[in-house]
Amino acid sequence: MADDDAGVGGSGPGWLRPALESAEFWAATPMWRPGTSRTEFDGELLIWTDDARFTMPRLAGAVMIHLDGAVTLSQLADDAAAAFEIPTGPARVLVATAAAELGAYGAVDGLVLPPEGLQPVRSPLEADEALILGESTRVDPDTGAELRVVTDVDASGNIFTLEHLPDGRRRITTELVVGTGTAEQELLALALEGNRSMAELVPVDSCLGSKLRNLDHVPLISFTCVDGQVRSVRCHDTVVAEGIGELVGSDRASTERGPIEAFVVTPLEGDGPLRIYDGGGQRRGRPRDPAESVAVVDQVLGEVMTAADGQRGDGPIPVDLVLVTGPEEMCVLVPFGALEPTGTVAGLARRGWTPTWGRAELAENGSVHVPSAVGASRQAGSGLTVVCPSGAHLSDLEKVKRLLVDGQAESEHRGRIVERLRLFADSLLWRSLDGPLPEVLAAMSPVVDRAGVGD
Repeated sequence: MADDDAGVGGSGPGWLRPALESAEFWAATPMWRPGTSRTEFDGELLIWTDDARFTMPRLAGAVMIHLDGAVTLSQLADDAAAAFEIPTGPARVLVATAAAELGAYGAVDGLVLPPEGLQPVRSPLEADEALILGESTRVDPDTGAELRVVTDVDASGNIFTLEHLPDGRRRITTELVVGTGTAEQELLALALEGNRSMAELVPVDSCLGSKLRNLDHVPLISFTCVDGQVRSVRCHDTVVAEGIGELVGSDRASTERGPIEAFVVTPLEGDGPLRIYDGGGQRRGRPRDPAESVAVVDQVLGEVMTAADGQRGDGPIPVDLVLVTGPEEMCVLVPFGALEPTGTVAGLARRGWTPTWGRAELAENGSVHVPSAVGASRQAGSGLTVVCPSGAHLSDLEKVKRLLVDGQAESEHRGRIVERLRLFADSLLWRSLDGPLPEVLAAMSPVVDRAGVGD
């Protein structure tokens, strides 16, 4: 079909109609924006831009990879119709949908959109569907379980999501809207510069704020990590504070305040286990004594350090899994969510397995380490296994997405990061999490059962 047929299009969804009927849209010659990382996995594209990280399926990827600033979208649609032996209308819908997605996430330059504009194809957070207010269901990527999800907006305008877990627990996630006051804006600016953690912005009288209890009268421990950056810990427990001080040593202690990347919180009243939260407000670990608490804090801060270094692509980079060590130096990598169900940590301990709580780091030589902020990180053995939902059936692309940590990196390093994770994924054994984690790991290891270990 010639370019002057641009006004004729396929049916397509309603939001796409302005593009399908726009001659200027079809005459445009877009090209990939410099710095956009594109990695092909068996025909599918993993695309990483300044705005998002997303995938494009085989047919669309096979067409859009040819965007070069010379070929028009109309010509691409013609080529797609001929190559895939499909009618012109569906081919134009395919090209217009893919072009709109690439434009929405800043992957291409040179699109000429209709005056009415187009709606983004997906949410900016790489979700497969837009935010649904009300009740819905979804599959937990960490456990594979189906969750009932209630999403709503509170009186302050904050979006909150309530997930009902299969074991009866509930998980609440809140998208906090920061106020417009001068003090709040200054704090936000500091957080964006890396001088404050996002958890420090949470109001003390909010649900999460009441858990963190980030109060000025509670001791703040600050020290210089091995990367030379000062980070802080808000610690309510004097014994744990002393343990952190001993681990850090006097040479690394600092009078300068850094971002608070860990909160060690005692129960509001009575006895009970300590709770540790990271700088994003996520609970980490199930420590039963001060030594375990110190280890969790060290790992969490080590993860922060690795995440900062990992943006370069040539040093250690974090993977979105944690290391669990077992009998006879066995090591597996699992998602955080696999450790959450009640009784999991105790069940692992009875069978001789010990979880760590900072995202594992991948060294330049391909070895895997437990992160550490102030000391030498522990190295895992070779022949690692990943245990995750559908692990035995994941495609190469899905494996890399399972390893990728949310966050951004400089454009020149994205391709290198993806390629390193691709090679790493190929070196791993992948096993499905087809039951409770302690039972799955017990089937992989010598029988070890330590009676009397409580949760």
